[in-house]
Amino acid sequence: MHRRANLCQGSSLPSIRSENSILGHHGRRHPHAQPSVSRHRDDVQIPDVSEQQLEDDVIINPGRLDSVLPPNSTNYQDRSGVTYRGEFETKMRQPNIASKRSCLPLAEWLLDDLLQDMVHEVTVETIQRCTRGFVDSFLAEVTIRRCAADIISEMVQLLLHGLVEEIQREKAADGVIEAELLPEVLVEEARAVALSEMARCESQLTVQQLSQVRQYASSRLMDVFLMDTLLELVARKPWCFTEKKQSGRLLDSWMLDVLFDQLFSGIQHRNITMENIPLRTYHRHIFANIALDVILSEFWQSLDEDMEHWQELEHLMEERTG
Repeated sequence: MHRRANLCQGSSLPSIRSENSILGHHGRRHPHAQPSVSRHRDDVQIPDVSEQQLEDDVIINPGRLDSVLPPNSTNYQDRSGVTYRGEFETKMRQPNIASKRSCLPLAEWLLDDLLQDMVHEVTVETIQRCTRGFVDSFLAEVTIRRCAADIISEMVQLLLHGLVEEIQREKAADGVIEAELLPEVLVEEARAVALSEMARCESQLTVQQLSQVRQYASSRLMDVFLMDTLLELVARKPWCFTEKKQSGRLLDSWMLDVLFDQLFSGIQHRNITMENIPLRTYHRHIFANIALDVILSEFWQSLDEDMEHWQELEHLMEERTG
């Protein structure tokens, strides 16, 4: 084993340097190491890692002596499946846990790079597709609007001459109608409206006259009926008029008695009031207040009327002088 390692040490020196630059001790990746990887859009180049596998079959680089165990190790197993590939590499089939652990960071790095490339490509493709769709829709809308505007302008240009001629014909026809036909029609319509209004006024006047005649006739009928009744009464009972005259005198005497009674009762109550000194004083005070209120109210009313009259006179004088 040592002889095989010495034979392959010289030929695998570049690979050891490249791997040691990427991976640190114990198979860990150096945090500041930058792998020599050139990325392109269509073809992605990766480091030469075809010599290492992620399964149980491990290609051991003789330059990395930490991945080869000595024969006296407890994890070393001698197998007959050891062969040589070319003159510089040895393929050993053994469950080496340390080599697996050293390959995991490299695999993670490869997967990260592949994932980043895939995400970049998918993102660029999605953005390009969305942008292309937006631009296509916008251009289609602009094209449709432009075509519609062109079609409308063409239709307007085609119809404009006919519309102008139609407007001119209508204007000429309107001029003829207003100059020749419209006055005659207006005169006829005005005559018809005047006749209808006169007929309506006459009908209203006729209805009013008929109502007045009806009222007068009803009153005259009542007068005629009463006159007939009186004539019949005089013819049957000629003394009714003398009885009516006597009954009227009796009624007048009764009314005169009632009025005299009211007058004398008022005089009697006044005398009683005047004989009572406190009541007479209170009565005079109340009467004086009432009379004073009445006089003042009438005075204020007359004063307001006089002021209005004077204002009218002043206004007339100002108008005459002005």
